[in-house]
Amino acid sequence: GIEPSASSVASENEASVNRVIHGSATAIPLPDAAVDAVLAIDCAYHFPPRSAFLREAARVLAPGGRLVMVDAVWDPSHLSRPARWFAHKALPALFRIPAANLGPLDNLLQACKEAGLHVEHTEDVTQAVVPGFHAFVQHWAAVGGSRWTKFRVVAGFLNKAVAWGLLRFVE
Repeated sequence: GIEPSASSVASENEASVNRVIHGSATAIPLPDAAVDAVLAIDCAYHFPPRSAFLREAARVLAPGGRLVMVDAVWDPSHLSRPARWFAHKALPALFRIPAANLGPLDNLLQACKEAGLHVEHTEDVTQAVVPGFHAFVQHWAAVGGSRWTKFRVVAGFLNKAVAWGLLRFVE
C-alpha cells in the first residue's frame, strides 16, 4: 500500500502482511510497469486530483495489469439551483473532495481513457457501500461518544446525497 503519513508507515507494516511504503497516490514511488494490480477502494475521489492518480496507476501497472476501484461520482444536474450550489460547495468541503473530482460517471470514464486505462466494467455499488458506512458510524457514535459527532453528520449528509440522486459509488 501507499501511505502519505511517514509516521504511519512503520506501524502499518507491523500490522499488515502487505508492505506499505511512504508516498502519494498521485506520485507513486514505484518504477514503470512495477505491479500487476492497483486497488483503490473508496479513496480516489479524495486525491488532488484524481486524474493524477489515474495516470500514476496506468504508469505503474505492468502490461495486462488491472486497476480495481470503487469511487464516488456526483451528478447534481437534476437538482435545483440552490441544491446544486450545496452539492458543489458544501458537500465537497465536508467530504474533503477536490472540485476537479466532482462529476458524473462519464467524467470518470473520460479521465480513465485520458490516463491510458481501458474500462472493462462499471457497476453501481451504492447500496452495498452506504448502508454499511452508516451502520459503522452509528455503532461507533454510540460507543465513542462526542468525538464521533462529525462522522454522524457526515453519514447523515451522505445518506441525503444518495437519496437526492447526487452521489453514487461505482466499481
